[in-house]
Amino acid sequence: FFHYAASAIFAYAASILGEGGDAIGYAIFNTACVVTAIISGLVIGEWKKASGIAKMLLYGSLLCMVSGVLVLAYSKTIKVDTPAEPAVQESTEVVPADATSMIVKAIRRV
Repeated sequence: FFHYAASAIFAYAASILGEGGDAIGYAIFNTACVVTAIISGLVIGEWKKASGIAKMLLYGSLLCMVSGVLVLAYSKTIKVDTPAEPAVQESTEVVPADATSMIVKAIRRV
């Protein structure tokens, strides 16, 4: 049940986040799952007998994941100026008279 509920919440959040929401929402969703698993493992004593290096890698990896989500979240707040669309220039090329007469004849046939 919880897996389906979490997936539904992720889908809803991704739609609210707008453009790029699925990528950002998935990163948040995945990190939240890992953080929850790590905290529950620490609470029940799963990491009691782990070496100091293993714990250091655990905390470092967790820090990287959370930092990545924070960077993604911050990136959604940055306003990017989109370049103005280039002005359409009128063609200075002159259409030959015979081409013009061919176009007129084709239009008259229709």
